[in-house]
Amino acid sequence: MSLPIRASVVLAAGMLSAGEAQPSVGEVLAQAGRYVERFKGEFKAVISDERYQQRLRRTEDRDSRVIRTGGRRDIRSEMLFLSLPDERTWLTVRRVQQVDSRLVADSWQRLEDILADAGPARAARLRQLLDEGSRFNLGQISRNFSDSTLVLQFLQPAVQPRFAFTFAGATSVKGIDAWRLDFVERGPPTVVTLNGADVPSRGSVWIARDEGTVLETELAQSNEAIHLAAQIRVTFRRDAALAMWLPVRMAEEYKQQQLGWWGTPPRTAIVNETIECVATYSNFRRFETSGRIVPPPPRG
Repeated sequence: MSLPIRASVVLAAGMLSAGEAQPSVGEVLAQAGRYVERFKGEFKAVISDERYQQRLRRTEDRDSRVIRTGGRRDIRSEMLFLSLPDERTWLTVRRVQQVDSRLVADSWQRLEDILADAGPARAARLRQLLDEGSRFNLGQISRNFSDSTLVLQFLQPAVQPRFAFTFAGATSVKGIDAWRLDFVERGPPTVVTLNGADVPSRGSVWIARDEGTVLETELAQSNEAIHLAAQIRVTFRRDAALAMWLPVRMAEEYKQQQLGWWGTPPRTAIVNETIECVATYSNFRRFETSGRIVPPPPRG
């Protein structure tokens, strides 16, 4: 099972001006790679507010009788974007504050302790927080890779060889001239795994022509063996306060088919699950690298 990539912008082959040469894929990737390296340095120690809305649709086929269930969830969190100098990736850690308007027990002090820890165990402790943040997700599809900056990590020079990039042409995103590159992961082991299974990635990235700024990303992931398909679309906007292009909206869709059980004695059921999510980000600010969070500016 796989999901088609839905492009929200229209390619325009005639958008190149007279005499303007189309760059090679390598030239665009080199520019994007330099941009992502700068982004990684500037984006570390940034925190934002997140509203994460999820919708679940579930059907169970029980001997040709279909049972439909579903649900909704509204999660309010603070998102911590942390670049780790000893790794080529960065982490996005979700500190959940409210779930459906109910306050969640505070783990703030533990987070501050981890941020202040300069020892070798710091990255592992942060990854534990990443897994803990996913425990509030709706549905049975286990996931902790819903990261708005994931595709940017694919564009790092050290990671680019793991993907095959192709030129999809010239286009415009919100009035900004851009190049679109499509990509496919070359093979296992994949960047993303789920319960130990490889989940190959493919998708598209829209890159501004001037400085290689990433304007939008789209990611599709699938694994036929576990009947899983996922799609993640991220929109970036320039934040005036931090003078950076930052993720402001992430739309996700996950689909999976599994076997379930019902009745006595147990009988099998075909379970189809679809989860749709929209995350929006706002109030970006920096925190001190000592581990102390800088409080957000007063509102109003």
